[in-house]
Amino acid sequence: MKNIYSIIVLASVFFTACQDDSVDIPTLNVSVDKTEYLEGELAQFQLTGNADFVTFFSGEVGNRYEYFERTSEKGTSILSFKSALANGTQESSLQLLVSQDLSIEGIRDSAAVAQGITTATWSDITDRAAWANSGESKASGDIDLTDFSDKPVYLAFKYRGYPGSVQNKWTISSLAVRNNLPDSTSYIIANHGTSTINNYGISSTTSPGWISRNIVNSYNWAVSSTNFVITGSTDEGTASDAEAWCISGPIDLTHVTSDVGILVKNMAASMPDYEYQFNTAGEYKVTFVGKASNVYGEEAVVKEINIVVQPSDE
Repeated sequence: MKNIYSIIVLASVFFTACQDDSVDIPTLNVSVDKTEYLEGELAQFQLTGNADFVTFFSGEVGNRYEYFERTSEKGTSILSFKSALANGTQESSLQLLVSQDLSIEGIRDSAAVAQGITTATWSDITDRAAWANSGESKASGDIDLTDFSDKPVYLAFKYRGYPGSVQNKWTISSLAVRNNLPDSTSYIIANHGTSTINNYGISSTTSPGWISRNIVNSYNWAVSSTNFVITGSTDEGTASDAEAWCISGPIDLTHVTSDVGILVKNMAASMPDYEYQFNTAGEYKVTFVGKASNVYGEEAVVKEINIVVQPSDE
């Protein structure tokens, strides 16, 4: 019995030593009948190899392999919105402010939030925007925030109401913050709500959201996914001081949405041929990425083909 036990132990040790705890580099070969196409023509790719997974990147914006891990890129940071003014004629009732040291994340206590707002450092950029002077919506124009892009920013609309006259009603709509890159791509990185933002067909970015907080009096911003609205006193006889803030969550002004590929083969499928239609003239770096994967990790092989798409005569 002792000898049998020893044999079992030795066999187990030998088997463990012989186990391969690595991942073999996969094979992937890609060929194509031609490298020039007309707009709307199908490109036919022939694939062979033993890769478990194959992902296709067309080279179009949003589908470029070189940017599939990119989340940040320095560009020109632009804020835009529309404003509308109703009720009253009080001046200096709305300011646009930026802070880079506000600290209210996760705080639910109203007094603590108010304290955070009043102790933060705010830069007044009201004069960078064009503002409505009537109930008709007016575009703010492009408000350049690039000088604040070294670290995340908090944007704020600060409302003030004064005693002695009817107080203003402000509506802010169509708000967006964009990161415009030198290659002419533009990424929306913030909007009114907390919904996902779609950039070049990729819905993966969530707006930082907004909160409203009244500091003086009970008038406050109504925050929705389409606009921000505040209405002060409509009775000049009872109007008294009012102050309320509408503040964004932190916005990384250098943020971009990572490009993604199209999975054309999974582990359970056989190696397919693949066809793709290019609808816009241009030069594209088509990339196929083959991967092998097991419990010890993964290995990848990358194949690139340059494709030229010519304008159609139609």
